[in-house]
Amino acid sequence: MHRLTYTTIVALLVIAAVAVLAGFGGGGVINVYADEIEDLQREIEEKQRAIDELERKAGEYQEHVDDQQHYAATLRGQINEFNAEISGLERRIALTQAKIGRTQLEIKKTELEIAERVEGVRQSHEQMAEIVRQVHKKESESMVEILLSHRDLSDFFIQLEVRETLQEGLSERLTELKRLTAELEERRGVLGDERDRLAAEREEVGGQRIVLASQRQRQQGLLSETREEEARYQALLSQAEAQRKAINEEVYNLERRLREALDPGSVPPDSGDFIWPAANFRLTQGYGCLRSSWARRSYSSCDGGAGGWHNGLDLAAPLGTPIYAVNDGRIIGVGNNPRGYGLWVAIEHANGLVSSVGHLSAQLVSVGQFVTKGQTIARMGSTGFSTGSHTHFIIFAPRTYQEVRSRISGTVPIGATVEPRNYLP
Repeated sequence: MHRLTYTTIVALLVIAAVAVLAGFGGGGVINVYADEIEDLQREIEEKQRAIDELERKAGEYQEHVDDQQHYAATLRGQINEFNAEISGLERRIALTQAKIGRTQLEIKKTELEIAERVEGVRQSHEQMAEIVRQVHKKESESMVEILLSHRDLSDFFIQLEVRETLQEGLSERLTELKRLTAELEERRGVLGDERDRLAAEREEVGGQRIVLASQRQRQQGLLSETREEEARYQALLSQAEAQRKAINEEVYNLERRLREALDPGSVPPDSGDFIWPAANFRLTQGYGCLRSSWARRSYSSCDGGAGGWHNGLDLAAPLGTPIYAVNDGRIIGVGNNPRGYGLWVAIEHANGLVSSVGHLSAQLVSVGQFVTKGQTIARMGSTGFSTGSHTHFIIFAPRTYQEVRSRISGTVPIGATVEPRNYLP
């Protein structure tokens, strides 16, 4: 039997260590989760295809809504509109639930990837510990001992080179271990983000279901009020139109006097501190004396009859779209004006300005509550006198906000209005 030399033993140790360390990045670690992760990825891709199809159908529905932004001229037309809106809400609920399913799969996949990474780090730690023990054992010998144990300088320098190679490999793999540990923390951060997204999607479904129930209630209310008779609907429509014009005139006269008495110095300077109260909207009407035929026909006369006065911005988006607080503030008004703004909410902000949103399908806050910028405070709708799902967004100057009991219908927020875009991005 051949006797192994000291140098040969150390060289074999280095070869073994390098072989272990070569697989340190993952290839040398037993991966018990690979098949399950691959299966989850396929499920996620299938779920995404279903989401793409649901989004396509939701887009088709929204095109229909965009074409129908008017009060239906017949009872059957109005019921058809209710049915379309209800169908659209049901589609969006199904879409959000599909996204929830996808997010749950992504969370499970991320958890497995984290477990895989933890196991890899654990195995690598064990391998590193063994190599460190071997290095320490060899380093315990002094240079003199190593020199005396070799018959010639050639063996001595080979041994030194072997030790340096092992040390360099160890240093590189320690750096790799740090990188893998950092990746593990990053995956844990991704998992936290995915869980937050899941909570938001579940909250979105809850909000959409509230709107769906409200819309079905509105439909049943209309059927009950008209007894499904066209003549009754036409009478109701004429009455609503007359009441809307009366409320518009009432609000216009009150606010005109407040605007005329307003000290310009009391209005905060223009800024971009506010955010828009909704996302993915269409701006359908601006602020001020609008010179469109619709404005002249629908709003109080301004500029010698050349236009109609509109005291806010109209933002159109699908029924149930989240409505956000445009900045931090305190809820100072929550009300209903059935023949005008419908359901509305008002917030007072730190600079004294008051923001108000109307035509809501759901109010999610109460008077006295403090809200933060971007917080969902309501859902977009078509309550009051409205030509389709949108929100009427108003900004009142400081110390001018009031709530008045309309002679016609419900409670109305009024004040000296200013151009909302002066405070938007």
